[in-house]
Formats: sequence, structure tokens, C-alpha cells
Amino acid sequence: MHIPLSYISYNLRFWRTKKGLSQQKFAEELGVTRGMLATYEESVEPRQEFLMTIVEKYHVNLHYFFTRKMTDGTFETFFLKSADENISIEQKQSSTAIIGLLYDLIDEQDKDKRNQIARQVTMYITRMTDENNEMKDELYGFMKRMMA
Repeated sequence: MHIPLSYISYNLRFWRTKKGLSQQKFAEELGVTRGMLATYEESVEPRQEFLMTIVEKYHVNLHYFFTRKMTDGTFETFFLKSADENISIEQKQSSTAIIGLLYDLIDEQDKDKRNQIARQVTMYITRMTDENNEMKDELYGFMKRMMA
């Protein structure tokens, strides 16, 4: 199983229209070309650097961004509550590592290697979520679905 790109594409388009921005303006905010944003909105897998820009600039909760469809009622849940200054460099590095490993997991066909990658992700998640059991439960559930 892989991350459903339709969620990412849908969520980007929903977010842009919710902000009332054209593709050109939103692309400028995100530091990409209008053409690149258009391809991401049409189910082309975004680059890791693009996803990290979203996390760092807008504090988007990528777990929700990958696994849930934005709606008017849930829009605010997609954004982290804490300001960037409250996110430690270790948490940012762990987030980057998790995203990279999730992409590796998508591409890996060997079951043993997939399990090894899943254990690495679990290790990062455990470090990041020791004080937040709700987040930990959601992320573990996400990993179980990824391994199915």
C-alpha cells in the first residue's frame, strides 16, 4: 500500500482555494513554479523538499495531509498548533527522516526491508511522541495501514 496521492492533490487544491489564491500566487508562496504546483494538484508525487517547505512555512500536520481530506469543518486540524519556535531542531530532523523513510517504504518491494523501514519510522515516532499519546496512536495506526 502507498500514500494516496489523491489526498495530497485534493488538499493542496482545497487549501489554495480556501485561501482565495490563484495557482500562480500560491506557487509563489510555496516557492515553486505555477506549473509544478499544477502537477502536484493533478496527483504527481510532490518532492520531499516541497513537503518540508509546507511543514516549515505553514506548520502543516503532514500526517493529516497524507491521510485525510480537508473540509471546511476540519481545515484547522491540518495545521500544527505550536509556533515554529516551539518545534525543536530534533523534531524537525525527525520529521524530515520520517518523510524520507515513508517514501522509501512506498518503493520497497522486499517485505523484510519494508519491516526494517517501518521499525525505523516507529523509532522516530516514539521519540517525537513520548509526551503525546493521542498523536502516537494516530501515527501507529497510519503505519499499520501502510504495512497492510
